[in-house]
Amino acid sequence: MIKGVSRRIIVIKSPDPKLFERAVFVLKDNVYGKDGMTEEKLVEEAQTIAARLFKGDKKHRRLHFRMPACLYAAAGAIAAGAAWIAAKVFA
Repeated sequence: MIKGVSRRIIVIKSPDPKLFERAVFVLKDNVYGKDGMTEEKLVEEAQTIAARLFKGDKKHRRLHFRMPACLYAAAGAIAAGAAWIAAKVFA
């Protein structure tokens, strides 16, 4: 949800129109002038980010493991059990 009436946004056409029509970037307040940032540089940065995301750049993606939820639950139970045993042994 965007609150306020003076938000600045950048709208970029999608590099891959099969998936998305456009990308919308909401800028932080007072972003102009910081570190020599101009409107042109902001648009270039938004285009770079959009292109990188659409290409599936793995550099900025988080590593996700595909395991069933029951294995996550079992791993958590084992870790909790090990912590409990360690607390009893070293207490």
